[in-house]
Amino acid sequence: MLDGVLIPTYAVLIFLPEIALTVWALPFPIHLLFGGDRIAHAATGLVVSCLILGAYEWCHFLIHTPYRPQGRYYRSIWRGHRLHHHKNEHYWFGVTSTLGDNLLGTAPDQSSVPKSGTARTLDVDAV
Repeated sequence: MLDGVLIPTYAVLIFLPEIALTVWALPFPIHLLFGGDRIAHAATGLVVSCLILGAYEWCHFLIHTPYRPQGRYYRSIWRGHRLHHHKNEHYWFGVTSTLGDNLLGTAPDQSSVPKSGTARTLDVDAV
């Protein structure tokens, strides 16, 4: 059931070093200008990045389970992602936020979007 829902292990093993390198490099200009403990800045960035990735994975997992959301915010991302998979895969990309969809115009009223013939299969024949 989880195949295709969670980020594959190989991708996580690629993402974590990339995240670590990014959070090591980003605070370097701050360190040069203001000083401070660069390792502490990088460690904080790494922890926050991992928490964000974990939140993304948890939300995406819950969206693909029978769990029905109670809160308004989670219900909105749940509904959008369900529309992405069951109505049209070219819209409603957000998993943990609808901000990107709203900015890019990929969260229109569902009645204005035609149902895609490949939304449920992504044009892949079931094996």
